Amino acid sequence: MNRELLEEYKLCVKRLRSLDKNIWYSAAILGIGSIAIIISIFDRIINVKSIFETILIVIVSSLAIGINLVWWRLAKRWWSIQQALLRRMEHIERQTNFRANLYIAYLDQINSSLINRIEFRTDEDERETDVNRPFLRREFIDDLNTLGNYDYHGIQPMLRYLITINILSWFLLLFLLFIIIQSDKAKIEREWLFPVTITYGWLVLWKFWEEWNSP
Repeated sequence: MNRELLEEYKLCVKRLRSLDKNIWYSAAILGIGSIAIIISIFDRIINVKSIFETILIVIVSSLAIGINLVWWRLAKRWWSIQQALLRRMEHIERQTNFRANLYIAYLDQINSSLINRIEFRTDEDERETDVNRPFLRREFIDDLNTLGNYDYHGIQPMLRYLITINILSWFLLLFLLFIIIQSDKAKIEREWLFPVTITYGWLVLWKFWEEWNSP
């Protein structure tokens, strides 16, 4: 086996683990931090009494929404790097006897509408001559095809859902603040705050929608 390919494969595995940690640790910090801040400022929103408190809550909410959007951008970049690393590992596996990532890619394509990229051959006489069709024993292929309850979906849909809930929670806080400052409970000057709040809310919502749907 080529020593350089083996070392590169190990480096790819190490980099993948590092990216996984980045995604999960940062997502956990973002989620827990948002929950803690929302709880801490909820009472201030209910009992808001000054323009300063109102502006402070709006700034904190805006920063939280922005941080969530920035994190999503970073996460998509990390996932893209992971896909490139996994593809390189597949290429290495085609030149060696490794098959782990080829197994996963093969199962993904037969359980979804993905393009058929992985095709195993069973003719052992061609084992060393065709990297585009890596060798795998027929009984192993048959066994792969019987694997039940295989889920090809990654973690992206779940994390996207959680981030969406997080951002919508901050929008809900801003909406609650808007309702309160228009009620008699808020003992603050409201003449200029109404149009400013409406304008700002639409701008934040528009920017969120634009970033969320960008490629």
